[in-house]
Amino acid sequence: MIISHHHRFIFLRSCKTGSTSTALAVRQSGILDLGSDISNLIDGPVRDEFHRALNMPSTPPTDSQFAKFAPHTLSWQNPIKRVMHLNLPELVDLGFLTAGQARDYDLYVSIREPVDKMISTANFLLKRAPRVLFKQHGIARPGTVQEVLDDKVIDQIMPILALPQSHWFQTDNPERLRFLLFDDLQNEVTAFINRYGGTWSADQMPKKKSGFRDMRTDSAENLLRPEAVTKLRQEYREDYRIWNEVKQRRSLSEDGATG
Repeated sequence: MIISHHHRFIFLRSCKTGSTSTALAVRQSGILDLGSDISNLIDGPVRDEFHRALNMPSTPPTDSQFAKFAPHTLSWQNPIKRVMHLNLPELVDLGFLTAGQARDYDLYVSIREPVDKMISTANFLLKRAPRVLFKQHGIARPGTVQEVLDDKVIDQIMPILALPQSHWFQTDNPERLRFLLFDDLQNEVTAFINRYGGTWSADQMPKKKSGFRDMRTDSAENLLRPEAVTKLRQEYREDYRIWNEVKQRRSLSEDGATG
């Protein structure tokens, strides 16, 4: 997550929606005030930022606090990593934000077509999760995306990755909620950064963090049975509703700009 007290905005890192690449871009853009803003990433000097964010000199939240306010994060042992994907109510409950800041700051979240997002998540587990992780949960390592989704492997190994994207859209002030559409994320992030007087180009992204250059997964038709696609669309129907609304608003805005 990124909290900019200087610009009064919050960027939440919903899972597998391009949020890591977006956070890197924002950090590279120069819009953050290093004296007051908090940018939580695994790379870089995050530990001091973490403590400063909580107004605690040395003590991060305890396991019991995470268990109470954000139990889905307990898959990670590292408290820094647990914080990366908190939503707005959790940031308030754990002391990162006051209720007033959560209400008054602009809230940015990326959004992705739900089936595409779940395929990306399954691919991530297939390619990146260590074998010991499956063994710890008594699960045979799956070989295909379809097997990951059939057996609810994501729910068992890392439940935060199975949460609907709408988990990160929770706010008491929806008028301040700003979506970054994954389908055109490079341009969306560039506009986001420009809004606060920063500059950024995708060419700044390190090669090992290819980011926006190749973010699409293989199509659902190539990886999943038709009934599996239908099931995912039903399971994440609220995400679909919001995603379709955002797409429609973007389309209307583009038509207005060219008409």
